[in-house]
Amino acid sequence: MLTHFPTPYRDETFYSIVARYHYQSGNLSYKYTLQDLFQTTKIRPDNLFFVNLQALEDNLPSNLNSKYLLYNHTLLNYYLPFLFSKQGIELEQQLLNPSKNEVTKILGINASQISESKTLYHCEEYLKEDIEKYGESYWHRVHQLPSVFICPYHK
Repeated sequence: MLTHFPTPYRDETFYSIVARYHYQSGNLSYKYTLQDLFQTTKIRPDNLFFVNLQALEDNLPSNLNSKYLLYNHTLLNYYLPFLFSKQGIELEQQLLNPSKNEVTKILGINASQISESKTLYHCEEYLKEDIEKYGESYWHRVHQLPSVFICPYHK
C-alpha cells in the first residue's frame, strides 16, 4: 500500500492527481511513479483516460477506490450519455483492467473528425482560486473536454 496518495480535489482529472503524486513523491522519472501506482511501467499516461485503475486500487488508502476515481476524476461521465449501455460497460471494464486499450475505439475517437488534444487546458480564474484555496492548482475535467475552449464558469 502507498504511504501517501494525494487527496483528489473536486473535478480534478486523474492525470492531475498522478502528476501531483509524481511531484510529491520526489520520483525522478515518471516510470518510477507508474511502478509505484500500478506495479508496471507499461501504462501510457493519458490526459483523458488511464487504464488498469483496478491495480491502483490495491495500493490506495481505504477511502478511495477505482470506481470512485473512474466516475469522479476521468471524463467517463461526460461520454456515457452518448454510448449504448453495452459500450459503457465495456468502456468501464477497459479502464479498470490492464487489457488491450480499446478506449478510443469504443468512444469512436479513432473515426472522429474531432482530433484528440495533446494539450491540457486551464482557466486563469480557477488557477488563482485554486492557489488561494489549496496552495496549488490542478487540471479540472471540465477544461479537458474536446472542443471546449472556454471555462463554462468564468467565461
